[in-house]
Amino acid sequence: MDENFPELINTRALRKTVDGWFEWLVIEFGEALEIAFLPVLHLLNWIENSLLALPWYVVILGFAALGWVASRSVGVAVSVALMMFFMGFFGLWTPAMATIALMVTSTLLAVLIGLPIGSRCRAPSACRRSRCRCWTSCRRCRSSST
Repeated sequence: MDENFPELINTRALRKTVDGWFEWLVIEFGEALEIAFLPVLHLLNWIENSLLALPWYVVILGFAALGWVASRSVGVAVSVALMMFFMGFFGLWTPAMATIALMVTSTLLAVLIGLPIGSRCRAPSACRRSRCRCWTSCRRCRSSST
């Protein structure tokens, strides 16, 4: 634990248990997980390399434009541009692009996984066939099942 943060409870036993479980997981399934997530790693690296290959002013203008489109506020667009400029000014450009690539990759994965699940749970007959629990809270499902 951080020496500046007070220790309210002793978490050593819990940390050892979690570390042991994680170590077992890596030993048993590490290679399979690495193979399964290799396409995600390639996507992440591609996005990061693409952001780093572009000139800094193009990236700043692009994200400022995204900020304006999302908020329709010039103030937000200028704030995004200034903050990104200062990230580069203070030497944090490469870590910032790595973070942005990670956020874009995770958002894409969440959308790619979440939309099919959400649309499947929206269809009452598909939910009942798959024994999904989401159909019990759907008004259409409850009204059609009676």
